Amino acid sequence: MNIRFILLLIFALFCFPVFADPEYYEVTSQGTGADLDAAVKSAQKNAIEQAIGVYIRSESQVKNYMSENDEVISSSQGYIRTYEVIESNEGENGMWTVKISASVPNFDFIFSEKAKRSAIFSSILPGVGQMYKGRSVRGSVFLAAEVGLIAGIFISDRNMSDAIDDRDDPENLLVWDFYNDKVSKWKNYRTVYYLATAAVHLYNVYDAYTVTPLLNRIETAAIVTKDKVGISLIYKFQ
Repeated sequence: MNIRFILLLIFALFCFPVFADPEYYEVTSQGTGADLDAAVKSAQKNAIEQAIGVYIRSESQVKNYMSENDEVISSSQGYIRTYEVIESNEGENGMWTVKISASVPNFDFIFSEKAKRSAIFSSILPGVGQMYKGRSVRGSVFLAAEVGLIAGIFISDRNMSDAIDDRDDPENLLVWDFYNDKVSKWKNYRTVYYLATAAVHLYNVYDAYTVTPLLNRIETAAIVTKDKVGISLIYKFQ
């Protein structure tokens, strides 16, 4: 296979988490706060809670997601792609109430569709499935582990070959048993590395399928209110 094609495939898989765009849908939510910005943030938080609620109701179990529920809600601005303030009112007590229309993630899509793709990606190259889900550190650990184990296979094989050459050298016939033991030792090491590599690779595919996904590392939000129109760009470290 052309080496350029392989390098291009690896590059595309690594970049995919940045450009991937999970499905979104529109919800309407309300929020209150001491000022307009606080009320908007409250409405955004409620919009994300709605999206999570829809996902939970569609699943027989919550899987691993509830452990990260608070983190997602507290970062609700970064998870909303676009929103528009429909109504905004300041009450007599100085508290603001706003109603927004927000584009929120389809968490059911993220869990089901990304799980299948992630397993396929990690079966091709360890760790890429985790990276596709936004788990860059986790994916890097799997990739490094498998690279290290494969290196162990090559090192063991090379040392075993060297020991075989030394054992069969006519000058070393008097210490044949010594070199034969070295051959057996490196052969056993190689077998262990083979088994460990297979085990890590299979677990890597399983982990890529089941690990909780995070959203894109780059999120944009269109801001439309009575006072301002603009776009916010949020970079999130995963």
